[in-house]
Amino acid sequence: MGSLYNQSIPILIKQMRNLSHHLTKAVQYAEQQNVKQEKMLEWRMLHDLQGPLLYQIQSVLNAAKFLPFRIGALKEDTYFPDDERTFEELLARTATTLQLLESVDEQFMDSLDGSEPVIMRTKGQNFKFANRQAYIANFGMPNFYFHLTTAYFTLRSLGVRLTPMEFHGWGTLEKTDEP
Repeated sequence: MGSLYNQSIPILIKQMRNLSHHLTKAVQYAEQQNVKQEKMLEWRMLHDLQGPLLYQIQSVLNAAKFLPFRIGALKEDTYFPDDERTFEELLARTATTLQLLESVDEQFMDSLDGSEPVIMRTKGQNFKFANRQAYIANFGMPNFYFHLTTAYFTLRSLGVRLTPMEFHGWGTLEKTDEP
C-alpha cells in the first residue's frame, strides 16, 4: 500500500488546477458566444442526472475537501454553503479548496493509523469503510472523479472546447521521444 497522501492529495491538487482551467474556459466561452452563465450552470447532460453542471462542480469541490477531513488529515471540516451562482464564484471556491488541500501536512497524513475504520456521515445515511485506504480507494477518489468527469463532459456538451489532454493536465505530463 502506498502513501495515503501521495495517492490522493497531489492528484486532487492537480485536478483542482485543471478544473480552474476548465471554468476559465467556460467563462470565455460564455462571453464569446453571448451565453448566460446561469443557463450553462443549470444544464444537465442527461435529463435524469442528479444535478446540473453547478451541482457537479460543487460536488467535485466537496469531494476534494471531504477526503482529507474524513480520514483525519484535517481536524475541522470546512463548510461551504453551496451558494455559488456564477463561474467566477466557482473559481473563487476552487481556489479556496486548492488552498485547503495545499495545507494538508504530508507527514501527518501518512502517520495516521492505517487500520482505523472511517465513518462517512451524509445527509441520507452513514457508511463505514474498513480503513483510510479503503475510503480513499473505494469512495473518496472515485466520487471525486465521477463528478469531475461529469462536469467536464457537461461543459463539452455545451460547446466549451476542452480537449482530453486538458482533462489530464498538459503541464503535468512528461513528454518523451522514447518509443
